[in-house]
Formats: sequence, C-alpha cells, structure tokens
Amino acid sequence: MNLIDYFNGHSFEHPKSKKLIGGYVDLLSEKTSINSKKYSLAIFNIATSEKNELIINTKQYLYHLSAHFNRSIKIIDLGELKKGSTFSDTLFATRDVCEHLLQLNIIPIILTNNSYIPYSIYLAYELLNKPVTICNIDYTIFSTKKQQHFLPQILSRKNNTLFNYIHIGSQNFYTPKEDFNFITQHLFDYVRLGEIHANIKKTEPLLRNSDSCIIYSTCLSNEFLPELNTITPSGITHNEICQISRYAGLSEKISSFCLCLHSQTNISAMSFAQILWHFIDGVASRVNDYPILSAKKLIQYHVEVSKKTFIVFYKSPLTHRWWLEIPLPKTNYKKKWLIACDEEDYIEATHGNIPEKWHKFLKKVF
Repeated sequence: MNLIDYFNGHSFEHPKSKKLIGGYVDLLSEKTSINSKKYSLAIFNIATSEKNELIINTKQYLYHLSAHFNRSIKIIDLGELKKGSTFSDTLFATRDVCEHLLQLNIIPIILTNNSYIPYSIYLAYELLNKPVTICNIDYTIFSTKKQQHFLPQILSRKNNTLFNYIHIGSQNFYTPKEDFNFITQHLFDYVRLGEIHANIKKTEPLLRNSDSCIIYSTCLSNEFLPELNTITPSGITHNEICQISRYAGLSEKISSFCLCLHSQTNISAMSFAQILWHFIDGVASRVNDYPILSAKKLIQYHVEVSKKTFIVFYKSPLTHRWWLEIPLPKTNYKKKWLIACDEEDYIEATHGNIPEKWHKFLKKVF
C-alpha cells in the first residue's frame, strides 16, 4: 500500500527539538519509508465536514508539548485522509489504512469529527480475522441501529469478530435500563461515571484487556472545562480522561486509538492535545509486560476458592499488575488464557469469593 495516495499532507511546520513531541514526528512524503522498526505510532485525521481547524490546531499544540520518553519512539503524521466520493468510500479507506498499519505493528491514532469512524477501525481487525475487544468511552450506551452507533452495526454482521465490548463513563440518567440490560445480556462490561469518580483505577484492567480505545468528547464534563459545550454538565473530568488515556497507552494490548469530536461540542485544542499526549507518553512508557512477556515469567498464586474451584492469579514482577487465568475447553484455544484484573480480585478470591469477571469470561468460552 502506498499511503501517500490516501492522504493530503499538512502545510504547518512543527518543532524539531527532541525536548518536544514534534521532535519525534515525521511528516508523510513520497520519500517516507514506513515500517515497524522506524515508527511506533501513526497519527492522522479524518474530517467529514469543512470545519477541521480544531484537529489541525490540536496537532500543533501536541507537537509543542514536552517529551519525557523513557525509550526511543517515533511518530509518522500521515496528514488528513482524502475525502471519498461517498461516506462509504471514506469508511473503507480508513479500514484499509488501519489494517495496513496494524499489520506493521504501528499504532494508528485517529482524530475525527465523525462519530461513525470507529466502525471502520473495527473492520480493519475483522479483515485480519482477529478477535477484538473495543473500549468505548462516552456518556451513554447506544444499543440500537437507530442511534447510528458502531456497536449495533458490528453486531449485525454475520461473522463479526467482536469478542468483548467495554463501556466507560455511562451516566444513569442518560442511559435507559434497556441499554444496560443489552450490555449485560451480551456479557459485555461497563463502568458507570460514579465508579470512575470513586476509583479511577477500576478502568485500568479494562483497558489492559482492550485492543482499541475510542474516546468521544461527549464523555467530558463542562464543569471542569468551561470551553466545552456538551449536552450535559456532568461527565468525566479532564484530569480523569487524561489518566484513562495514559492507562490505554500503557496497555501492551492496545493497538489503536481514536478521539471523536462530537459536532455538539467545542473542546479546546489544547485540552484535546493533552489527552493525546498522555496516550503517547503511556505508549513510550511500556515495558513489554504481559502478553509480550511470557506468562512463565509472571509470579503465580494458586487460590482455592472452594473445594471445587481453584483460580490461578498472576502478578507481573515488572509493573505489579495482576491477571487471572480462565480455564479453557478442550478445543483449539491456547492452553492458557489470562485476563487483566486487579489486586482486589485476588484478595476477594482468598476470602472465598469468586470474582465476577471470572464467571463472565468463563461463560464466553463455554
């Protein structure tokens, strides 16, 4: 694939100093050779309306933020995806670009003002025949096609490869009970806004189990961002979304990231840039923990929850993060399957209680 055929380049200059993010960014050109040895991240934007100044300004602010990388990292800025003659053309072009980058083990970072673009990201994973877990961060859950959301569209596909869907930030007064029931019936996961405020660390294992992270600007609270004109004064704070974004970056499993700017919001470019900065800094701080690190190198804890139930927990000697083992049926599955959890799950098991996520994932494979 020749990526330059898909993109319009940027005309703005970016800083070259290694003290700033811009010093680690190359702009796409005909001479650019893109491969996984040279680039870790590829950033591009998709504007389906004429108002794309916010996205361009976001990049400019981002490239002037400080770089505190623990290891060598390089970013390629592909520019803006060329508009297709139809919206379907744009979706399929996005799919093809994402598939190409994923095959190269380069993480695509997408900025867009169209809320339906994440569907094309999913299609890239489907082309790769890869079971995928998507983490979506927004103020409510959308479970019907009438709501024009990517989740119902994915589930309507006959041979979809969606393994799990995780929703973070749902607010009870904006989410009908039927939508919560929908998530429960499909054995999906969700974390309500109040749970985030009480303990944001609950989101970390969920992001560690995810392949793709999608953030909608409508998840944010305008109480902490006066310039944000959302449909609700409640929501995730700016500091919280930056922490969540960093959790996503730190996850060795996350291989794509998307920021969706809803048409009804007016978040500042600097706020958006800081969210991106936390994700990039998280990626730069990865230490090749599990699943890159072999499970054999994790510390094992065998817990007898009851006379009939044993659960094996694993702890990373690098990051002290936790996983638990799901017993698999005798099929073509790999012998061990670990899902991210936290120390509270381990403590709960030592007290004779089976963690809820163990039950849920067991149902998914049997």
